[in-house]
Amino acid sequence: MNWKKNLGKQIKEARERLGLSQDQLAMATKLSRQTINLCENGRRGTSLPAFARLAFELKTVFNISGYRIRVQRGETKQIPQQFCLPFGKTRTYESTTLKIHPTKARLTIEASVKRVVF
Repeated sequence: MNWKKNLGKQIKEARERLGLSQDQLAMATKLSRQTINLCENGRRGTSLPAFARLAFELKTVFNISGYRIRVQRGETKQIPQQFCLPFGKTRTYESTTLKIHPTKARLTIEASVKRVVF
């Protein structure tokens, strides 16, 4: 199952578990009902802000390709300096290289990790 279908299934199950219609979820997340429908049917991905609104409104943790993704609102904590990365810049750490590509619709984070032997 591809990641869009997997995510869509999780969105639909969470929405139904809360007893929400697609229209109600669309209003809560400021997305269209058509967008909700396309996401649930695995025919469309979504932007990072829209994904975060879905996760928050559905009060759920999504599992995508082995990663657990959840959204939590609350007090913002200071991020350690070594993890700050300006957009469009590449930063290399001891065993990892990170690059962030922002666009109007989404945020792409590239990471390459060298194999570390202990």
